Order: sequence, then C-alpha cells, then structure tokens
Amino acid sequence: MTGPVGTTVSTRRRWALAALCVSIAMVLAGRGLGDEAFLSTHGDPPRYMMNAMFILDLVRDWPFESFDALREYATLYYARYPALSLGHHPPLVSILQVPFLAVFGPSVTALRLPLILASGLGVLFLYLLVTDLYDEWAGAAAGLAMAASPGLAELAQGVMSEPPAVAAGVIAAYCLHRFCVTGRRSLLVWFSLAAVLSALAKPNAVVAFPAFALYACARLGWRRLLKPDLLATFVVVAVLAGSFVGATAAISSINVRRSTAIIRATAGGAPGRVSESERRWLIWRAAGRVSADLPTVLDRQVTLGVAAVGLLGLMVMAARRRPDAWLFGAWTLSTFVFVVLLTQRQEIPRYGVYWVPALAAAFGALVSLGRKSRIVVALAGVLLLVEVGANARSHIQGLDGYEQAARYVTAQPRGSTVMFSGDVDTGYFIFFVRKHDPQRRQIVLRSDKIFTVSDMRRIDALNLIEAQDQVGPTLRRLGVGYVVIEDQPSRARVLEWLRAELQHGPYVERLRVPIGTTDRRLQGVDLVVYEVPGAVRAEPDARLDLRLPIVSQQLDVPLDDLIARKHLR
Repeated sequence: MTGPVGTTVSTRRRWALAALCVSIAMVLAGRGLGDEAFLSTHGDPPRYMMNAMFILDLVRDWPFESFDALREYATLYYARYPALSLGHHPPLVSILQVPFLAVFGPSVTALRLPLILASGLGVLFLYLLVTDLYDEWAGAAAGLAMAASPGLAELAQGVMSEPPAVAAGVIAAYCLHRFCVTGRRSLLVWFSLAAVLSALAKPNAVVAFPAFALYACARLGWRRLLKPDLLATFVVVAVLAGSFVGATAAISSINVRRSTAIIRATAGGAPGRVSESERRWLIWRAAGRVSADLPTVLDRQVTLGVAAVGLLGLMVMAARRRPDAWLFGAWTLSTFVFVVLLTQRQEIPRYGVYWVPALAAAFGALVSLGRKSRIVVALAGVLLLVEVGANARSHIQGLDGYEQAARYVTAQPRGSTVMFSGDVDTGYFIFFVRKHDPQRRQIVLRSDKIFTVSDMRRIDALNLIEAQDQVGPTLRRLGVGYVVIEDQPSRARVLEWLRAELQHGPYVERLRVPIGTTDRRLQGVDLVVYEVPGAVRAEPDARLDLRLPIVSQQLDVPLDDLIARKHLR
C-alpha cells in the first residue's frame, strides 16, 4: 500500500506546486485589474485594443460580399477610429482579446484577461518542463521565478504582445521535449502550432527556434533530425513563421529599416562605405553597450539575484553536459544576439524578455541540484521573495481622464466629428469613444492626421496646413463639434496653432480634467474639451486625406460615407 499512497502524495504535491506558481503569475499580471485608467503610455497597447475591436465589429457587420467591400470596410473603420495598426502589429494578441470583448463588452479589463491567462499558461508549462527534466521542486523554483518576473508581469499589465509570445514559446519547448522522450508524433503537431503562434504573437519570438533545433539534436542525434517527421516539422515551422515575419517586414518597412540598421551595415548594406573592420567594430560596440546595460535590464526582468543564479545554473548544466544546456543556453544566447543586432539599446528590458523562461529554468535546475543544502533552499526562497517584491516597481504609468473626456463627448454629441490632439496618447481616447458609443455614430479625427502627418520618429513629419488661419475653416469643413486636447505645448508647430486657436478663438471650454499619470510627459497636464460654437454637419464634399507612412499607404475617404455609417449594422 505504500507505493500507491506515496504516488498519490507526490501527484498532489506536484499539482499543488503548479497551482501555486500559476496563481502567483496571474495575480501579479492582474495587478490593477478593474481600473480602466491602469494603462501604459506606450504606443502599442491601444493599437492591440483597437485591432481587437475592429475584428469583433468586422465579424458582427460581416462585409464579406466582395473583397472590395471588405477593403472599403477596413478603410472606413480606420477613418472613424484612427488607432488601428493592422499589419504593423502582430495579430495574435488582438485575436485572443476578441472572445473576451464579445462576452464582457468593450473595456480595458476585458482586454487584459487573455494576457493574464497567457501569463499563467506560460508558467504552467515551464513548471511541467523543468519538473520533467529534474523534479517538482526544480519546476516550482523555475515556475515561481518566471511567475514573479517584474518584466513579464509589467508587459502583461500593459497589454503588450510579449507574454503570449513567451508563453507559446515555452509550450513549444515542452511539446518538443515530450516528443524527444516519448516519440509520439502528435506532439510534433502541437509543437508546430505553438511555435508558429509564438511568431504570430510577436515575430521576435523566433529567437528561441535555434534552441529548439539544437535541443532536438542533443537529445536525438543529428541523423534523427533528417528523418521525414522531424525534418518536415522544422520546415513547416520555418516556412509559416518566416512567411509571417516577412509579411510584417514588408507591410511595416519603416519600422524594419529603423530596427535593422546594424544588421544592414554588417551585412554590407552600404557597399564601399563600411569596411570589414568597421563592421566588426559596430557589432562589438553594440554588444558592449548592451552588456553595460545588462545589470539594469536583468534587475528589471527577474532581479539580479535570480539572474545570477540562473546564469550559474546554465554554466553547471553545460559543465555536466546535460542536453537541456543546449535548450536553455542557446535560448539565452540567441536572445542576447537578437538584442545586440536589433534593439540598439531601445527597450532592452522588453526585447530581451524572451530569455526569462531560460533563466528561470536554470534557476530551478541549480536549486534542485543543491536542494540537500538548507542554505541553498533558503537563498532561493529569499531571492524569490525579493523578485515578488520587485513587482511593486511596476512602470505602468496610468492615464486618468481620457475615459471621462470620451464619455462627455459621446453623451452630448455636437457636429459630425470630434477631434483629438495630443503628443502622447494616440489611441486610448479613441478606444474609450468606441466603448461609450455602442451605436458607433461618433467619428474621431486626429489632429496629427488632419493638420500634419505623424510617423514613428516625429509628430510633424509632414505639415498639411501653412498658417494658423487655416485651422478654423478646416474644423468647420469637417463638421468638428468638439476638440479634445492635451493642454500643453506641442512639439509640432502646426498643433500649437490649433492650441492657440482654441485658447483665443470663439471656442467654449466645456470640460477640464487632470491627467492622472506618473508619466513625466503628462504630469500636471489637463485634458480639455472645447466645443466648436455653431458646429453643423460636415460639408457634403468633405474628404479625409489620411497618410500612413508606417505602412506606406494613403487613404482618401469621403466623410459622408462615415456620417451615413456605411457598412455598419
């Protein structure tokens, strides 16, 4: 009877530890849940949110009678809610958000739920993977290290794409490991699906792919990799993920050129201008800069203590010639190379987050190897508590006031359109207008699309008016009933003309709310709603000339089509 009882106790302990890890991950990722102003001022989250709203509205309106109708629907939707980034941002996060929007309705809370679930799922599969490689205590240490990661928790809180990408990568690693152990070919299907989904969540997730191939080679031998099942699997994953990465690069060429300056230079992107020695110097300089930033980066991602133990664990794995050293070591190294070649020190805590599962796994492995020592166990516990405490340093800035302004203009509509102007927010106000306007009658214009053209580098890349006296006639021509503005000097001269026109012209201030945030760009700044006196319907021939330099597109939209709610049910 001892065997079955011991097995039951072991199974209960195994799943109790799994539940603990997953619960901590979801609690930390869910910080601030229910607070609609708990928002990151990064530019990406509102894009994912509005892309999800577009997909849901697309399904409800069903404009699939022809390709032209579908294309026109997407064009008109962007013109009504100019915060979409279809093609520029990967689709998986927005797709995952759609069922939650359908069930719970438009809200920041609903949009955060899939990120919280993805955080828990990634931790669960890392726990299972490390438990399979070592034991449940190693799995628990690894799972807790990943669950308590301040970097991953912050990205989940901020509705970013990295948590689902990391989670899918961990699931792929687990499925591949189980295939290596059991030989069950169905696991290759699940591996392929998870690996491709990781790239659909964020193309950067392909940094883990070399580690997958090296681990399979270490476990099975290189000859096994050439057999049809594994060879076909890796080819399919490479083709599908590569196609998506290539499509994203083609659609968002400006972003790609900006991010690949070092690669293009070192690959001969400037023939006759960059010598071999200069190329090597560029790489070493980039590596040196990233390395100098590593203490700060690792402390923000997993804390320095956990990172140090994890790196030591990788060295111990390598010294013992364990196959998993190829998986976690190559995973960490390829992420470092990616960061060196692409980030140019921009957002390294975010772009380097893909090595968090590998460092967490190595942390758990080292703890397991020294588990007989109470000192090792105590040190691991202290480090994990410090990591949990580091989550209190969340960098989510918050944005209070935008929903209040959106609620005001939707409750008391004026004219045909409402205009938003700001140097910081380019999407949250639009999302909140959509949230509080279920009939979708409001049309939101952005001043950085009407008076000037913004791109990723500057807010006034191309000015569309030449003097302040053109502001008023433009507002009247487009039937603007309200202008909502971040009331501070703008970096764009043209938008300063708009601000001066509102302050000194015949416009009526209807609402002024402080922007509650820790973002220094908006601290002490008010959000102001101005009414345009005598606002009437837009001129019948008014058109919107919307230029989208990031995706190299220009849209010419009749405003009357938006007023008539063409294609909307």
